[in-house]
Amino acid sequence: MEICNYQERFQGKSKVEKFGWTVIDAPGKYLMIRKNKLKVNKQYQRPVNNRFALQIAAKWSWVSCGTLAVVNSNGEYFIIDGQHRKIAADKRDDIRDLPCIVYELDGLKEEAEVFLTINKNRKRLSRFDELNPKYIIGDECIVELSELLEESDCRFSTSRGPGTVSFLASLEKSYATNSNLTKSLWPLYLESQEGEILDGNIWTGLFYIARQHPIEPNDIEKLQKAGKLKILQSINKAKAFYNKGGERTNAMGILQILNHGKAEKNRIDLK
Repeated sequence: MEICNYQERFQGKSKVEKFGWTVIDAPGKYLMIRKNKLKVNKQYQRPVNNRFALQIAAKWSWVSCGTLAVVNSNGEYFIIDGQHRKIAADKRDDIRDLPCIVYELDGLKEEAEVFLTINKNRKRLSRFDELNPKYIIGDECIVELSELLEESDCRFSTSRGPGTVSFLASLEKSYATNSNLTKSLWPLYLESQEGEILDGNIWTGLFYIARQHPIEPNDIEKLQKAGKLKILQSINKAKAFYNKGGERTNAMGILQILNHGKAEKNRIDLK
């Protein structure tokens, strides 16, 4: 009976009608656009790979070029997909115009959303490539983590240095696990690593411990006194002993320092 009802209900209807498929935006228009009129919005675009752009320029192919995805924003053309092809064309005097599909989008937020969609479908973006677009579209995790770092004079960066945080994936995972703990533990982590280049292994280990036991002021003092090098040495010893890495192993290495000198009843144990 159910099969008959289903067939009667959808007889003569397309899949679009049957399943309620939708169209979320309008088709673009094909235009040949002068290359010097094409702009790149660095607020959401990934960093430029100049070597890759030079390779495209050295052996230009119109077939490989295809069409650039462009948005018309108040008469200005911003590239959503194709910045390296545009940069390659800029290196050549014999190329003036580029084939583009031009879309009408509603502001910067929608541009960032489309950038993420296009590039996820074609080529995997790194977490750092996704960072600015996600911030623009208001991704809760990225916005709150970025604000948390800004409040502590830190910033996300792929390069390691004073005040930079390269372990974006670890912080995203921590936030997804327990956002409140992530925000409350971060100042303590920074205090324990005062003056040191921040390390993701120490963060994940400390976060793992904090999920089961509160981090006390004397624990932070112990980590400060030990210093980053000794903490990492202890983590590496734990990795060798357990023959694996990961958050729990990092935590076990840190516990060797935190439990040192404590009475048995005061020692921190992990499940």
